[in-house]
Amino acid sequence: MWTRRELKRQARGVFKPHYWRVVLVCLIAAFITGEYGSTIWSFDVYNDRAGIEAGVLKTTIYTVQRTNADIIEDFLRLVGDQANWEPPPEPEVPAGEEDDGAKVIAANSRGVLASLFNNITRSGSIALGVLDSFSQMLFQGRVVRGFVALGAAAIGFLFWFFIKNPLMAAERRFLMEKLSYPQTGMRRALLLVRVGKLWNTAKVMFMRSFFLALWCLTIVGGVIKSYSYMLVPFIVAENPAIGWREAMGLSKTMMRGNKWKAFLLSLSFLPWQLLNFFTLGFLNVFYTNPYMTAAEAALYRALREKALADGVPGAGLLNDSRLFEAGGTDRYPEDAFPLPDRQRRKWIKSDYRRDYSIWSLILIFFTFAAAGWVWEVIQGLSAEGFVNRGVLHGPWLPIYGVGGVGVLVLLKKVRNHPVLTFFLTVLFCGVIEYGTGWFLEWATGTRWWDYSGYVLNLNGFICAEGLLVFGLGGCAAIYLLGPVLDDWYRKIPFKLKCFICCLLILLFVCDLIYSCFVPNTGEGITDYNFVVEGLLPAVLAGGPLPL
Repeated sequence: MWTRRELKRQARGVFKPHYWRVVLVCLIAAFITGEYGSTIWSFDVYNDRAGIEAGVLKTTIYTVQRTNADIIEDFLRLVGDQANWEPPPEPEVPAGEEDDGAKVIAANSRGVLASLFNNITRSGSIALGVLDSFSQMLFQGRVVRGFVALGAAAIGFLFWFFIKNPLMAAERRFLMEKLSYPQTGMRRALLLVRVGKLWNTAKVMFMRSFFLALWCLTIVGGVIKSYSYMLVPFIVAENPAIGWREAMGLSKTMMRGNKWKAFLLSLSFLPWQLLNFFTLGFLNVFYTNPYMTAAEAALYRALREKALADGVPGAGLLNDSRLFEAGGTDRYPEDAFPLPDRQRRKWIKSDYRRDYSIWSLILIFFTFAAAGWVWEVIQGLSAEGFVNRGVLHGPWLPIYGVGGVGVLVLLKKVRNHPVLTFFLTVLFCGVIEYGTGWFLEWATGTRWWDYSGYVLNLNGFICAEGLLVFGLGGCAAIYLLGPVLDDWYRKIPFKLKCFICCLLILLFVCDLIYSCFVPNTGEGITDYNFVVEGLLPAVLAGGPLPL
């Protein structure tokens, strides 16, 4: 019979000997899946007072919470009385908070997914969130933005179905192996993809979420069933070929008589959550989140052993005999997995240790620069319409290209150490972003971005949230995107490749020279409420230099 003390002792063992490896896997899962809400919260808190006191960005944030009943009532009312409908009044700014020229915006109002995301998070339901977006699209004069939101909803669903849900199972696979195999590598989280069972894993996790959503309509039933289906991610991580009926049925059987004890196990982490509040969420990032999930993995191991010993119906589907039996080795024997590793050759060919030619680096620079421009344009599309982001006028943001190529070239010697690579990438990108922002303000008196008010920001030029995203993106560039792009660009005939590179450089230099005299400014680009005397304006006006 398992005890909470024993499970927690086993869970603490996963941090040895590679603490940062475990933290990084759970951190990636937190950012991509949003599973650990407090982790995202720790980097997403906005302190409007800090921005106001800094005198740099005077933006006050007001939010209006709407209940599920409000959403349904508004939708039915609008359908029945479209002709007489009037838009709801804007929320009033509290007395004393008015600010001349300051913009009043809703929290998280920018970005293609913002409308849908806010509707879903306020209602707590994907269906009601989509309904609210649909209502706004048809009846509140937001047809274009509404279609963008619905398109974003489709993309969001595909992301949730194929990325978020399977990644939850992948994280648990990594932690289960780590319980018995101390040297488990991060690549083991990719097992579900490499054995070709991503679709089945996504389907099983989707059905789990679907039935949980139905049970949540009964409130109490949702809490109970969340523990009944608690083991589904672990079961599908052990056997990615299992059907959803078998996985959910087996989880219910294994949790029978253990749901209350599992609830007490979850409750025992409450002191850690309270302590996390005083660390701005960083305790969860660096300890509590992996600790809790590892404890659940230890619980799965205990209940799995009991199910196999008792001959529970369906227990034969738990067919990975080496998952918790190390047999004297410190790494899981890959040939012991019941399913063949169909993707092994393909992954080995993508060698991240390679050297890049100058032509590939030039093309990769422009690829990342263009991708960064597209990303930022899409972020502001639904809230502001099309905005040509960046200092330059062309469809590129050089800071993304410099960051991507920089980590490929400068961090070559540490590529075999992913954790060190991540932190050096964060440091490098932070220096580039801060230096670029400072120089642009010094030279032109204008800011093209401002993080004032974000947690752990430095003079508004960089913040923890952005640097962590850049760190993950830089690692993706080193270990995945860079090698893939290099393989593609090597296939281009040499003369054609030289011509493309020279043409891109010529266009870029022309844009750079023109933008030195006529930088790209305007609404949605540089509309921040502050005034700084810059170098170029002073030179052009014939005045003294602001040195």
